Amino acid sequence: LHIFTKVATRAIIESVWRGCAASFYYAHVCYRSAEILVLLWWVLMPPQGFYMHLTWSFLFATGCRELLYEILEINGFFNLMRGGELGDRHPFVQFVLNWVTLGNMFD
Repeated sequence: LHIFTKVATRAIIESVWRGCAASFYYAHVCYRSAEILVLLWWVLMPPQGFYMHLTWSFLFATGCRELLYEILEINGFFNLMRGGELGDRHPFVQFVLNWVTLGNMFD
């Protein structure tokens, strides 16, 4: 937070981080860590039978979770574009910056 010079800006960012963003960030890190551990487990000790089904189900569920987050992010982005909050100097389909940003979302 030392990069922000105004105390009010620091306070807003700190409040948002503690109130909302931190819990989502830590949950995301936990999911990613669990995915990496499952994949490492596959390499070191390939699962058999029930554990193979369990790991496939877990990885499928976390993959669906990530897909849902991406779909919701794209939906929010389209809502911003429709509302003109990303630039209203040109019509929706002609505003180049919107399409460049949309392309960056699909990388």
